[in-house]
Amino acid sequence: MWYRVFANTAQIPDPDVVSEGIRRHFSHMHFRFFADEEGWVEAELRDPVENLKWTLRRYCQKADDIRGELQSWAAWIEGQPASPHQQILMERIMTAQQVFTLEADENPVGERLGQIVARLLAHVAEGV
Repeated sequence: MWYRVFANTAQIPDPDVVSEGIRRHFSHMHFRFFADEEGWVEAELRDPVENLKWTLRRYCQKADDIRGELQSWAAWIEGQPASPHQQILMERIMTAQQVFTLEADENPVGERLGQIVARLLAHVAEGV
């Protein structure tokens, strides 16, 4: 199951804030962040109790060419049944400065982790 957050701020979420936000729900989780000159681009999340591992990726408008992906997701939203939130959601996606992705296992641990990570990143990065 894929989780995506389209963030409207270019501010890179602090790895400590991300780690601590997840640790509130998964106290045993281990983290490793990988960075380049633009900031962190990937985080490895490891659950040593369940022996599971996930990869959280960060793509930014400045360093990565994500315009095509943003247009594709906005078009997908446009093709969904009408909703009062549809237009604003399409606009938020089209103007995103960063996109975060997490592929989580389709099990209770993975689904809970995906929801927590998505909500956390949406909050700290002004995303949807």
